[in-house]
Amino acid sequence: MTRFGVSLEPGLLARVDAFVHEARHRNRSAALREIIRDHLVARSWNESAGPIAAVVSMVYHNRARRVTAALQAVLTRQRAYVVGDTSYYVHDQYTVRVLILHGMAPHVRAVADALLGCKGVVHGSATPLMPGPPCN
Repeated sequence: MTRFGVSLEPGLLARVDAFVHEARHRNRSAALREIIRDHLVARSWNESAGPIAAVVSMVYHNRARRVTAALQAVLTRQRAYVVGDTSYYVHDQYTVRVLILHGMAPHVRAVADALLGCKGVVHGSATPLMPGPPCN
């Protein structure tokens, strides 16, 4: 580890301290490490052309016309990027589906967008993950 100093305005420091407390970090350094890693992962998701992993989670209405067929069509065309897929019926009306994607960032982003854009998906998100350690 390398130590360095950080200067923050009082209001920003108060927000960092609140985050440290709410997230139950041991100290400010642990909180800043988490914030920096999250930022770098998000940046690699948006800018990288290299390999990345992502978790795509979505909720869809069980009775929506052809939502299952639309999702399956995307997954069939893009199966090379899907490394995990599971579904849970949360009650009569909705299903939660979680997929793990891995591949070159532009392709993974495109697959995630196609899945989340299917008609009948009522909520969803794509969370980028580093395929390896975020720092050396």
